[in-house]
Amino acid sequence: FWRASMNEFPVHELAEKLAEQGGLGMPETVEPLAGGRNNRVFRVDLKGGRSAVLKCYHHDPRDPRDRLKAEWSFLNYVSTRGVRNVPQPSASDPARHVALYSFVIGARAGSVDAELLRQAAEFVTAINQTPHEPGMLAPASEACFSLDDHLATVDRRVIRLRELDASVAHVEQARAFVESRLTPTWEEIKSGITRQAAERG
Repeated sequence: FWRASMNEFPVHELAEKLAEQGGLGMPETVEPLAGGRNNRVFRVDLKGGRSAVLKCYHHDPRDPRDRLKAEWSFLNYVSTRGVRNVPQPSASDPARHVALYSFVIGARAGSVDAELLRQAAEFVTAINQTPHEPGMLAPASEACFSLDDHLATVDRRVIRLRELDASVAHVEQARAFVESRLTPTWEEIKSGITRQAAERG
């Protein structure tokens, strides 16, 4: 899915559809934004001077996690509580795993200081305002609610590393490391955690 080029993936068509659905008008330009890892993100400049963000979520039939649903529900949840320093949901297409959000200008924090901590505390306070409606929120990707969940998550990641494509450069060395060091170390750690949990009852 993500190996398709920008021309093969109909970002302009999706931007037009979602902008119309969200009542935002007609897009003039759609440009890719740097920094995405699992997902692809595009800046959509609209007629009239406004901008939006088109987010195309990574989707793999082998992975049941719904990244779009989790983020969409969270942003809707905090939006109803008056939080405006996060992207506001505009429109989505769950079947295509894409959504359109408002464009928020920001920058990566250089270091943690008192001002940043204050902002974080205010954000946590704002999103936890009453009414508390946890049923509106979908679990985040790889959310863990028990020790078994944590162990299973790491197990899945180790298995993925063991299944790396050997035809890719340097993967042979990586797979050797996974087999000879990472997997035995993880199995030892997991055994210790399981044993301690059993002893504690």
